[in-house]
Amino acid sequence: MTGLKDIVDRQQNGYLAKPYGTEDLARGIAWVLKDPDRHQKLCRRARLKVEEKFTLQVQARAYKNLYEEILQAANGVD
Repeated sequence: MTGLKDIVDRQQNGYLAKPYGTEDLARGIAWVLKDPDRHQKLCRRARLKVEEKFTLQVQARAYKNLYEEILQAANGVD
């Protein structure tokens, strides 16, 4: 996971502006707010993504798998 790029799917569940792109950020805000239906769809899709990929259970499982991989690598197990 790398942060916002893993969370926001541009124009699917939000608007991912270019880094340090203030004009792009302004465009994104306007794009979201211009259409109330679009805004609601983005909200629903964002919530669905969080419920699928970022629950405590999903994150705990990901950390557990990572720790197990690290232990196996440290012990020379493939």
